[in-house]
Amino acid sequence: MLNSKKLVLLCILTVFIYCLFVHNYIWKNTQLPSYATDFTTKRKIFPVFNFSSFVITKENDLINQYPPVFLPEYRNPCWLEDIHSAGVYLDNPYLHMSQSIQKEMIRLTTKWDKLLSKNNGTKLPQRLRCLPYFYIAGMPKSGTTDFYRRINTHPDIIKCQRKEPHWWTRIRFQELWRTNRSSFGHYIDLFDGAAEQIQKDKQHKKITSEASASTLWDNDFWTKLPGNANLSEPELLIANYIHHMTPKIKIIVILRNPADRLFSDYLYFGLYNKSLENFHHRVTESINMYEKCFKNETMRKCVYDRSLSLLSGVRLRIGLYWIYLQDWFSVFPKENFYIIKTEDYAKCLKCTFKKVYRFLGLPQLNRTNEAFMESIPKANTRRFKDTKMGKMWKETYELLEKFYQPHNERLVKLINKPDFDWFNL
Repeated sequence: MLNSKKLVLLCILTVFIYCLFVHNYIWKNTQLPSYATDFTTKRKIFPVFNFSSFVITKENDLINQYPPVFLPEYRNPCWLEDIHSAGVYLDNPYLHMSQSIQKEMIRLTTKWDKLLSKNNGTKLPQRLRCLPYFYIAGMPKSGTTDFYRRINTHPDIIKCQRKEPHWWTRIRFQELWRTNRSSFGHYIDLFDGAAEQIQKDKQHKKITSEASASTLWDNDFWTKLPGNANLSEPELLIANYIHHMTPKIKIIVILRNPADRLFSDYLYFGLYNKSLENFHHRVTESINMYEKCFKNETMRKCVYDRSLSLLSGVRLRIGLYWIYLQDWFSVFPKENFYIIKTEDYAKCLKCTFKKVYRFLGLPQLNRTNEAFMESIPKANTRRFKDTKMGKMWKETYELLEKFYQPHNERLVKLINKPDFDWFNL
């Protein structure tokens, strides 16, 4: 016979799994078919919602919420929070995104239930909650996935449950529209497993991170933020929100030759009618669109124009690195950033990571761990069918070089690194 506590636990787990099944069934049959399609790539990007009628009130605007008070004995930004219920993950939107997240949240649900069952009713049990110590903030198709896999081999870095949550840039807006409630807690849930490991470390020196490649540049919902009401270009950006919650975080940015990045982006995300001719056509049209915008508006306004980006045949604006970095530098001090050149990273992994570990305040790897880090296969290498296309046309590259060169010069001045002027090396 099962004792009463085990029976209660079994019932809770049964209900949780059933609710999870229903949640996934409903989501897959009602939400997923109505995804927006990126004009650039024909790839589903986030669920459709009525953008024009979507409103964020001051009450549910994250920047008006008090940030957590972090525990000083932890290197990572962490704090303690009461556990009121074992079913804290039931309405988390990330549940349907991967089986690994589901398994981890079920495991943690069991743990929270055990803690609650031991509670004598005088004081609620607590769990450690954490936010990232550092972000790998961009850029797409510049080596962020490969970098993330390798850096997580360091014994003092604990992975979160999802490499790219895209919460700051996309999911939080989708959830505000869907529920009219902040989903910040759902984002923090992704770090509960890491928090568990951080808490077990007696010295509390371990850290966690995330690597949403949209963090640095994607501010498509800036017009919906109360602080940007009636403005032609944003004052509040993702950087302001992250700073409000975690002002001392570190940011790693990986930048690639913008012409090469764009071609790789086109090959990876594009699904239909890919060809060198099609790429050239899209590049030509997109350059014309942005140059026309630059003549009539500020560059910054054009870069943050969501409508213009949706009309653009390729994600040309992502390569205007200096504009995004300039905005981030206005929020965080420059010493909080470590900027990596993709081409240098590819040449010497060991050199790059030694500098990154120093930047993060971590000890260097021993020879065994370093050899393992270097042995990891390259991530997101070009698919065979894409390699058959060969290189972009010379005239396409020349168009991109002419477009990006003035922006590369601005980047070099901003970060004081001449070797980032890709077209003049």
